Amino acid sequence: MATLAALGALAAGCAQPRTQIVVRLDSDYSPIAGELSSIEVVVRSQDAQERSRYSFSVGTSEATAIRGFPVELFAIEPLGGDATRVTSVEVSPVQGQRLFTVRASASFQRGRTTVLTVYLSRACAAQTTPCPSGQTCGRDGACTSVDRGPLPELDASIATVDAAADAQPATCVLQCCRGRTVGPLLAPSEESCRSLYPTCADYGFVRSTTFNGAVVYARDERCWAKCANRMAFHEVTATMSSCATEAARYCATNADRGPLQRSEWNACEPFAL
Repeated sequence: MATLAALGALAAGCAQPRTQIVVRLDSDYSPIAGELSSIEVVVRSQDAQERSRYSFSVGTSEATAIRGFPVELFAIEPLGGDATRVTSVEVSPVQGQRLFTVRASASFQRGRTTVLTVYLSRACAAQTTPCPSGQTCGRDGACTSVDRGPLPELDASIATVDAAADAQPATCVLQCCRGRTVGPLLAPSEESCRSLYPTCADYGFVRSTTFNGAVVYARDERCWAKCANRMAFHEVTATMSSCATEAARYCATNADRGPLQRSEWNACEPFAL
């Protein structure tokens, strides 16, 4: 977890302005009175596909537990760096079971770190009639639009309650193939950091994932063959020492492929120049 000031420092410390949305949670529930056991969050892309899923303990001694509201949970970057995309979140308070779910969607603003605040109201637990399509339960228990419109920018000058005052900001950085770096993003755990891999979807694969400065995932290197009559490289089963031999054998297996033009031992598919 991180304070708002820490989030601001993350944004300010980057060489270029970040395009990201910080998810902030607020509520009239007491996180230390045993009213909630956890908060579940699902992040979806604009095609409704699930991007990541988080679960935060409430009121416990865990470093990532929520012990005060409001609190910044994590940050989202647009898939493929496309700032025109829309993202949505589904947030559910849990006490034995999901009490209700609040949904919110918003667009990114290029070069800006904005804040999407989701409010969990006690009144929503007493709601007996589901909100119509395109709406969700709001602050006072009344239905309101899921679409939040333009979001406010992150203001690091405003103090906020930290979820865990003794915890350091948990940052996640993904090195994608094709030279793309995503982050730093906020993530509550190593598992949630690794779950952000769809962010690299437009760049092939995740080459490595770093959580709080430690590598928590590294893609294995493999053998690639570029045949003369093919536009792209093809992955070949081989060891590093046998890569050139197996790559040449792959191209020679089918005359249509043409002779081996180039072989490489790399975690990512090389560019075909």
